[in-house]
Amino acid sequence: MSYRDLESRSLVPVGNLHDHVSGKRGVPGDELLCRIAEGLRVEPSYFREWRERRIIEPLREAPDLALELWRRAEDGRLPGSRLVDG
Repeated sequence: MSYRDLESRSLVPVGNLHDHVSGKRGVPGDELLCRIAEGLRVEPSYFREWRERRIIEPLREAPDLALELWRRAEDGRLPGSRLVDG
């Protein structure tokens, strides 16, 4: 799909789409991600950034859980986790 096709489906300007894809702009917010997802005919959860927000936002309100997850990651008890000092 071309940028022009996606622009017409999502009503997001071609320049904005290109800038997000190329990294000139940061990750789109939820509203823009929803419009892009609709244009691509996928669910917003198709995007990793959408899924990460659904996890990170609740952790901000549950600091004890966030700390426990961090400790598990630090100890290598969280699958795929490798924390590096730095």
